[in-house]
Amino acid sequence: MDTDYASVGVPFEPAFVVLGTIVSRPSPERCVADCGHKSMTKDHGYPSVKGVDGATVTALNDEHAVIAVPASCTLSIGDRVQLLPSHTDPTVNLHDVIYVIEGGRYRNYAADGKVTDGELKTGDVIYRDPITHAAENIGVKPMHLILVELKSH
Repeated sequence: MDTDYASVGVPFEPAFVVLGTIVSRPSPERCVADCGHKSMTKDHGYPSVKGVDGATVTALNDEHAVIAVPASCTLSIGDRVQLLPSHTDPTVNLHDVIYVIEGGRYRNYAADGKVTDGELKTGDVIYRDPITHAAENIGVKPMHLILVELKSH
């Protein structure tokens, strides 16, 4: 689930986070993380910051998220921050490789209407070309995945 669904009362926990690193703290009330809209979409609004009281994303640039924080916030350069995307499906589509940290059963809904069930096993590493789809955890426990975007320079 994403923050857009949460805003309309869908009773599920967030499906995943985008993990960023604080790369700048230009003022006591602002920090910058290295995960912008090339890492997550902003079509349904800015992401939310998980676990940092009073933190709010104020801009999502190509490579960076600008985050307003209370002056008392202890985030500093090098710290990790978790952002909850506003729209899960297109965010997942931005990433090429999936590392399965804790597996489980899922149901995949393809853009052409085809529905398939499958299982991801702990330790699997999956490469896939970008596709339009939606996925649902149909198991009895949470799954944990790391999604990686491959870049060529």
